[in-house]
Amino acid sequence: MRRGLAFFLIFSPIAAFLLASECRGQGLENYKSPYFDFRVSYPAEWTFKEISRVVTFISPKENIADDYNENITIAVEPLPQNSPTLEEYASTVLSDLTLKRTNNQLVSHGEKSIKKKLFYFVVWKNTTGLELKRYIIFSGSSVYNIIYTAKENKFDRYLPQAEQIIGSLEIKEPA
Repeated sequence: MRRGLAFFLIFSPIAAFLLASECRGQGLENYKSPYFDFRVSYPAEWTFKEISRVVTFISPKENIADDYNENITIAVEPLPQNSPTLEEYASTVLSDLTLKRTNNQLVSHGEKSIKKKLFYFVVWKNTTGLELKRYIIFSGSSVYNIIYTAKENKFDRYLPQAEQIIGSLEIKEPA
C-alpha cells in the first residue's frame, strides 16, 4: 500500500505536467504573414483569408442557425508622415468613429495590456447588431489595427478567445 502511495505521489505531478504541456500546444495553428514581420496563433477550428495584405481569422459556425462568424482582422499600414504618438493616432480613430460615422455607438476606449503589449482600444456598436473592438499598436514605422467583430449577443462570449489570439501576436521589431 505504501509503495503504491509513494508511486502515486512521485509520478502524478510528472504526469500532470506532461498532460498540461501537451494540452497547451494542442488545438492552435500558427500564421506568419507573407507581407509583414508578424505571426499569430489561432484556434485550429478557425480559418483565415488573406485579401490585399489584410488577414481575417474566422470562427466556425456554432450550428446551422448561426448567421454570423465572429472574426479578427489584422491590417498593417505605414504610420502617417507626421509620426503621431499612439494617443494622437487613437484620438483620430475615436473622432472618426464618433463624429464622422453617426451610426456608431461608442461603448468604451482606453489602454489595455495583453501579455505585456500595450494596445489602445476602442469598442463600439453599429446599427447592424455588431459590436467591434479595435486594438491599435505601433511597431517601428507601422501601425497594426486589429479588429474583433461579433454579434452583440456573442461579443462577451468570444472576447477571451479573441484576446488570446491578439495576445499571441509576435511582431519582429525592425533592426
